[in-house]
Amino acid sequence: MRRIVLGSLRDRVEGEIAEHQRKNWALRSSRYPLWTRVLKLLYGERSLFGFLIPYVGIVSIIVVLEVLISDWWGIRIPAWSYDSTISSLLKDVTGYFLGAQAVMIGLLFPIAVGLVTLIVQREDASSTVSDVQVYYSETLTYRIGASGIALVMVLSTQLLWPAQFSIHMLGYGTPSDLFKIVLTSIHLFWLILNFAALWHFLLTSLRFMRPVERAYLRRRFAASVSIPNDLRERLSTALYLNLSTSLEGGIAKEPPGGTEPTLMFSPIAGEWGVVEVASPNLGRKKLIDVWTRPLGWAVRRWLKRTGAIVVDERHSMLGPTLIFCPELDRSLPEGGVICRRNGGASLSEVEKFVIRLSFRFGRAYP
Repeated sequence: MRRIVLGSLRDRVEGEIAEHQRKNWALRSSRYPLWTRVLKLLYGERSLFGFLIPYVGIVSIIVVLEVLISDWWGIRIPAWSYDSTISSLLKDVTGYFLGAQAVMIGLLFPIAVGLVTLIVQREDASSTVSDVQVYYSETLTYRIGASGIALVMVLSTQLLWPAQFSIHMLGYGTPSDLFKIVLTSIHLFWLILNFAALWHFLLTSLRFMRPVERAYLRRRFAASVSIPNDLRERLSTALYLNLSTSLEGGIAKEPPGGTEPTLMFSPIAGEWGVVEVASPNLGRKKLIDVWTRPLGWAVRRWLKRTGAIVVDERHSMLGPTLIFCPELDRSLPEGGVICRRNGGASLSEVEKFVIRLSFRFGRAYP
């Protein structure tokens, strides 16, 4: 959707890589099995908060539904959900879930640390770093651990049902335990998923101890992770540095009596030109995507206005130039300068806003 409507550079790259993986026999034959792809899709690249924040959103939706339904359709709530024994049963079940999840975490980390220690202590240390990377990626150790710790935090908190208790204190909600049952079902699904992922972790860890299986896991990691990452970096850089050609489409070159206005995507422009677009709060973030359609609209608008300006070539080797300073997947320089201008018309406030919106930044990891 972003690729079609906004011209997302990242989505275009991902689309081309996916098409390449479909057509390339070597990459297709080494792809992950369906079960592993499902696990990777569900767990993603989430951190601890990446699991907690969606859960908080689900709890908020359930609380809002409880408030609304208790006022409008409270009489239709099943009578069995008002049984007082259900509350104590749910509390006991939550305790059982908590114990099971704690056991899972107790199995996960000692095995992961022990195997990594064995890998590091091998005499042939030439591939130690890559093997550790392959092991963590193939076993999903970090993601499973983050999910397990997040579930322990959730279960420990929900022993007191703080959200339901709060709305009942405010005079809303219903004495029915139906919504607690729904949340407990979500906890059960999450726990089962974590144990299924633990099985994947144990199976892959045991396979990793066999040289033949380890070589196969290396090839699969290369085909599914290393090669796509390398293609992503090369293709993104090439498309980004050549954006000026596509963004200038439909604009007349060489204005009469003047010098051709140009665009530059250059992180090494330094202090050249006047700062037009900057956002100091982006100083520690990196460029992850560019929305080329709105950026192209702002650029072409500037080029049309600048084309009527005559430039004295005796004082400028280049014509009016718009310089975009960010570099893909690199931290933005201090000051958060996004765009500089050397000559030509000043950018309007609308153009500045669109340019700032078109450059998408994310957290820059050290």
